[in-house]
Amino acid sequence: MGRKSSVRRLPPEILDELHRLMTAGRLTYDELHAWLRERGGDVSRSALHRYGSDFEKVAKALREKREIARAMAAELGEEADISPMLIEQLHTILFRLQTAVIAAEGEDGPGIGVKDLRALATTVRQLSLASRDHVRLQAEIREELARKAEKAVRQVVDGQRGAGRAIGAEVLAKIREVYGLPA
Repeated sequence: MGRKSSVRRLPPEILDELHRLMTAGRLTYDELHAWLRERGGDVSRSALHRYGSDFEKVAKALREKREIARAMAAELGEEADISPMLIEQLHTILFRLQTAVIAAEGEDGPGIGVKDLRALATTVRQLSLASRDHVRLQAEIREELARKAEKAVRQVVDGQRGAGRAIGAEVLAKIREVYGLPA
């Protein structure tokens, strides 16, 4: 079993900032290396490049998964609950991550711990609840807007009748069509 990457041995706060910088993509590996050295990171350029290469692969996969989820949501419509898709994507990511950890650290390595799995499960649950609440809120907003539009149309029609003027059936049908109201 090989040694743990020198990048992975960095303090968590430096590693988090390194991830942020790598995600932003504004610095070269030489600039990232200099940045790490300024903070006391004893990491070789090649180790940083290997880590960055793996990091980019994961980041690319996540971007692709997000794009797929967006495309599916667009295809299924605004009311679609994309929680199952996100959960399936997280399962795929977790499997790939576990495979990568086993490959890097061996079968007997620490792998993904219980805390990590618990955090992932909590995140999946929160995503599902947020998605469900978002779909429910959108439906409530549409219903409220439809009620207000129906009320506004009734007021116009009643006002025209009270003034002795009638609105033609075609105009009324067009108003209802524009506002998505029943005939």
